[in-house]
Amino acid sequence: MRISLGDVSLWFDVSGPSVIPQGDTTAERPVVVAVHGGPGLDHMTVKSALGPLAEDFQVVYFDLRGHGRSDHSSAEFWNMRTWADDLRRLCDALGLRKPVVLGSSFGGFVALSYAALFPDHPGGVILASTTGGHQDQQRVIEAFGSLGGPEAAAVAQRTYADETGDNQAEFLRHLEVLSQRPQGGLHREVIQAGAAVDGHQDRALYRRVPLRNH
Repeated sequence: MRISLGDVSLWFDVSGPSVIPQGDTTAERPVVVAVHGGPGLDHMTVKSALGPLAEDFQVVYFDLRGHGRSDHSSAEFWNMRTWADDLRRLCDALGLRKPVVLGSSFGGFVALSYAALFPDHPGGVILASTTGGHQDQQRVIEAFGSLGGPEAAAVAQRTYADETGDNQAEFLRHLEVLSQRPQGGLHREVIQAGAAVDGHQDRALYRRVPLRNH
């Protein structure tokens, strides 16, 4: 299904009913809105894992602007604040009051941005398999070294020390090679958290959100 938010059309899907019978009356179930990982992925990356939630919740999946079946839009709008605002507007358009937003991996940064910009909007925010805005650069460097040896680790270290962005192409080239290796799956999320998200982060924004471990 698609829904227009005015300047962009987003694709979404729903699992589970919003209202269930309860004796002689009915009861509304809580809603979870899932924000997928990326960049470049879509809602299918989280749908199978979150499927069992539909037994107790209504689960809304959608593709971020520029991802999956949603409008491609343009690169100037591929940023955290726009994606966060799209999330808010999607919930409003669907009539979702106080949704619980679950952000996975890259989606965790979108969820954090949304919570920081619109703190009264969500009923709760859950972060899964994401850095929560606190990137462990040393861990990323070590992951590169364990997969690609000293040369790969040196590339990662140079990239973090480089303020000009000149090393980004070399960094992404090593990322692409290492992520294709069979053993690379163990560290792929760590590497992607350091590489793919880095250009979109707003750490000052994330610090507005109080986080708790569960």
